[in-house]
Amino acid sequence: MMSMVHVHKPGSGWDVSIFDRDHKSREVTLHGKFEHVVRTDYATLGDSFLFTQVLADTCQHEATLKTLSLHVMRVWGFAVNGKTFALTMSGDVGEIQDGQRVPWMAATEITLVDTTGSGKFDLLEWGMGPDSIPTWASTNQKP
Repeated sequence: MMSMVHVHKPGSGWDVSIFDRDHKSREVTLHGKFEHVVRTDYATLGDSFLFTQVLADTCQHEATLKTLSLHVMRVWGFAVNGKTFALTMSGDVGEIQDGQRVPWMAATEITLVDTTGSGKFDLLEWGMGPDSIPTWASTNQKP
């Protein structure tokens, strides 16, 4: 059985310099599971985000690493009390082969999470929005 796993990048975290967090187009306060979380639409400064995909084969006890490129179309930030804890990117994904981007012609979303509150986004998750709110970004405090 093949599955995609979350990828941790401790230390420097993932490079988020292609996001222009000074230019916001819309802010929405979320409800339910993410009560008190503000989702903000951001502009992008670059067109692609390189990242590592890890495919784990639990039956064969092996993993495959691939360098992928996401052609970023939209970016959302998720914040509590003005502190961003996650960034989600949406766009077309492609694989890097021999230094060239080979498009898969597939739309996808990936989310980067700041798990420590350091401002470094050190966890990559597949999908739209974070799976949960990190402990440091407590929603028990009113914004």
